Amino acid sequence: MSLLTRIPPIAAVYNNASKLAAGLSARDQFTRNYLKQMDNLGVDIIICPGQLLPAPPTGVLGMFVAAVSPYIPWNVMNFPAGIAPITKWNVEDAAKMAFYPTDDLA
Repeated sequence: MSLLTRIPPIAAVYNNASKLAAGLSARDQFTRNYLKQMDNLGVDIIICPGQLLPAPPTGVLGMFVAAVSPYIPWNVMNFPAGIAPITKWNVEDAAKMAFYPTDDLA
């Protein structure tokens, strides 16, 4: 176990076939529940910023838990992701920034 996290290595948690099968079943049920909730709410897509870091090397995830924790659920549920530009910055965008809200109190 790393000194930087209390999360045990996966081999320590799923150290036999029955534990692994139970974990995979729980993951699949979690994914089905999540998708059902998204469907109930009418959510078709989630748009969010890309990851801040490149993928960490195998075996060192425990050292980066705070940096990668927002992305762990998507990887666990095997949800597709991609990075795509939506537009390009132009002079009109720069002018509009003068009226851009600086807080969430609209």
